[in-house]
Amino acid sequence: MGALAGDANPLQRPSPDLTYKDGNTFKIVHAWKKEKKRRKKEKMKDICLHIPSYKELWYRKKIMSDPETMSYNKGYELNFDEYDQETGCIAFPERAWADWYTYFVGQEPLRFYAYLVRKKDGVFIGEVNLHKNQEHPWHEMGILLEARHRGQGYSKPALKLLLQYAFEKMNVNSVHNQFEATRTAALQTHLAAGFTRCLPEGKILELAISRQEYFRRKTAECRQA
Repeated sequence: MGALAGDANPLQRPSPDLTYKDGNTFKIVHAWKKEKKRRKKEKMKDICLHIPSYKELWYRKKIMSDPETMSYNKGYELNFDEYDQETGCIAFPERAWADWYTYFVGQEPLRFYAYLVRKKDGVFIGEVNLHKNQEHPWHEMGILLEARHRGQGYSKPALKLLLQYAFEKMNVNSVHNQFEATRTAALQTHLAAGFTRCLPEGKILELAISRQEYFRRKTAECRQA
């Protein structure tokens, strides 16, 4: 899964211990919550999922070969020729596009792949994917934001869009993800989206969200809106 980063312009939470001159602590906290919700909705409106055409696979080739984007993936013992252990990059030559495209695109509900697109200018900012676990009744997921688009508040809405597609379009039972325990930003993003830990603490975290939990949270959000 790609590294997930926080907003470059974070909204500072007001301290509940502060006493404001006008005594309107409650109003200030309420305004903060309202602004936080507004920013979240704006980011959701700003990006969308786009299933790429065959000709658009140039973008996947680009991000797979970008050392900064793929730095999270370096240093592993992965036994396939396309992998560069020093940079984490994965070669994606045009001769491999046809087989890859046939395997991933148009294969729902077994597999799903899409780009993340910024609506205002149509710029690709990353990719998402889902695939059915061969041994268990759940889907594994992945998100990769291109390095130059990280830190701009896209991680949470990107994850929300992927979960929305998984549960509302593909009707999956649950979604799982694994990544290093050191990636605290990714962990907080997943927990905020409703994921829970499946395994005891270790170097690799496994998290999951069920269909029931997704719709429970969505119903709660609708009632609060």
